[in-house]
Amino acid sequence: MIRVALSDEYRCSKTESTPLTTPDIPPEIGAQLASLSEQPPSIDIGDVMRAALVARAAIPMDPPPSGDEVAAFGRAVDDVRRTLALLTTAHWSLPAVNGLNVGELVGHLIGTQVTMAAELGLRGAVAGAEDHIESTREWIRAARALTPSIGVEEFARHSRVITTHLATLDSDGLAAPARFGPIQADMRFVLVGRVFELWTHDNDLRTAA
Repeated sequence: MIRVALSDEYRCSKTESTPLTTPDIPPEIGAQLASLSEQPPSIDIGDVMRAALVARAAIPMDPPPSGDEVAAFGRAVDDVRRTLALLTTAHWSLPAVNGLNVGELVGHLIGTQVTMAAELGLRGAVAGAEDHIESTREWIRAARALTPSIGVEEFARHSRVITTHLATLDSDGLAAPARFGPIQADMRFVLVGRVFELWTHDNDLRTAA
């Protein structure tokens, strides 16, 4: 079992001591970010961040990094890639989260990277859907036939397209309007949402396996 989560010390410090509310962010962003992390919707961004941070707690897990959104996204991608490398064919059909098994969740993660690349104009458009899971259904279905090693390669390949692009952005590029699914904000905030989504699903995979 690859089970990880947040330490009690970090959970206490972030949920009780550190204010997470960001007044200048539109309140509907909270519900949209929650939808990406499959947490109960909230109109308060602090509630959403807390829900993501304590999601499916089991044993201590380092929190996602903050302060440098591009570096945080790269770290989150690397964490998922390392987790995928631990998976075997025996894990692939185990139940994971939101009605998906482990292999299907890997497909969902691949689909989110493909979708993000399309939203950034780095590849052709992909068919969208209101529901976050349904928007990646094509890759969920395809992942059922993948081996774990190919799943790692596909996730890494699509992620490199994004991280290579992000490395070229200056402060103006990070402040420019961007979107990912229902989230429409500046690039920095979109990256925050993606970091929490990747981190949460990394925890889902480790818990399931």
